[in-house]
Amino acid sequence: MRVSLNWVKKYVDLPKEITNKQLSYDLTMRTVEVEDVIDTSLKFHDIIVGEILEVNKHPDADKLKVCMVNIGEESPVQIVCGGSNLYVGEKVVISKPGAEVYWHGEGDLVKIKETKMRGVSSYGMICGATEVYLEDYFPPKDESEIVDLSEVDCKPGDNIADIIGMNDTVLEIDNKSLTNRPDLWGHYGIARELSAIYKVPLKELEIIKPDKNIKKYNIEIKDNIVTAEAGVSLIYLANLCMNNNLNGLAFAGGIPGMVGASTAMNAGAYKEDMASIVKEVKVVTPELEVIRLTNKDLNYSYRNSFLKEHKDYICTEVTLEMSYLDKDKIKETMTSRKKRRIDTQPLDKPSAGSVFRNPEGLSAGKLIEDAGLKGYKIGGAEISTKHANFIVNTGDTTYEDILELIDYTNKKIKEIYNIDLILEQEIIR
Repeated sequence: MRVSLNWVKKYVDLPKEITNKQLSYDLTMRTVEVEDVIDTSLKFHDIIVGEILEVNKHPDADKLKVCMVNIGEESPVQIVCGGSNLYVGEKVVISKPGAEVYWHGEGDLVKIKETKMRGVSSYGMICGATEVYLEDYFPPKDESEIVDLSEVDCKPGDNIADIIGMNDTVLEIDNKSLTNRPDLWGHYGIARELSAIYKVPLKELEIIKPDKNIKKYNIEIKDNIVTAEAGVSLIYLANLCMNNNLNGLAFAGGIPGMVGASTAMNAGAYKEDMASIVKEVKVVTPELEVIRLTNKDLNYSYRNSFLKEHKDYICTEVTLEMSYLDKDKIKETMTSRKKRRIDTQPLDKPSAGSVFRNPEGLSAGKLIEDAGLKGYKIGGAEISTKHANFIVNTGDTTYEDILELIDYTNKKIKEIYNIDLILEQEIIR
């Protein structure tokens, strides 16, 4: 488990003389094992905010500019840059001499030095997002674009770690040492423990009550046409349709997802899927236009669709075309399938559901079971002994354990059957 000390300090004022090293030691000796202490700001050392004062042509290079930049020190500095979006007054990211960056976002880290570029002295570097770990914060339009901080509340000389909230210390805590202390799973639990260790007051945990005026997700039923916003629970919608004598979502009574995501990945079970009932969807395009796509436009296939392949299209609403059937018959089907899931799937243990798609005409679970992998473990991740297409958490599983077990399973199936299993789950790496 990872714990942010910035978050912990919201609940307890730690003694100022306590270093991170001492805190780690005290926690390890008295409560839980701290495996690592990570300073998230280290990689941003010598990476600061600058403000461009002048942009001049380079005397010997058409694509380079010579900039005078205020970096919050006594005198401005001169930096040569090939950025495509440089202008006077722009606040930019500056890597000072000594900073480490990815040159043009590629290769190994390079230490910045004062240098000359085509005969012109250059102090440091005006950076693009991929060069200084900022592509998730400021996605670049092209490789020559530098980060523009002009809309960000910052001033020359500010460290970038402070600007993006990466000025933190993170404690890596061994999950096994938490096994018998469920009260410590979370920042408030660790804060309470530190309060006891250092005999300092624990602040009361703020209870946030939902605003009664928060708009609920819209669901509209008109005859056999059901329109639901993307954030609606698929299980909730399946039960709502059942109670209104509308058939088509009985397969979804046990799929723990949202309508939008289920539509995008063409979720299904028992040889039924979303493709068979989706009439149209409302989406926001990459150009921020709101349009509607028909079932045909979605180009559905097994566990796939246009939306899954084009993640820059954002689904906001789904319209389903259902058929009429007595709710008692639908309920009978859903109850029967629920019992089957309980009997055949490891619902008593944490998992993310089926891991792999079924190859055409085959069962992924059967292939994995026949390969002798049922019960195989890496760390705390285990291939379920009840259903081999599930990876379950046995109590202390890490993200890395699960990824490693997925890769191992895929490798073994390829070796034995020459079949490439395709992930059914969406994994953020």
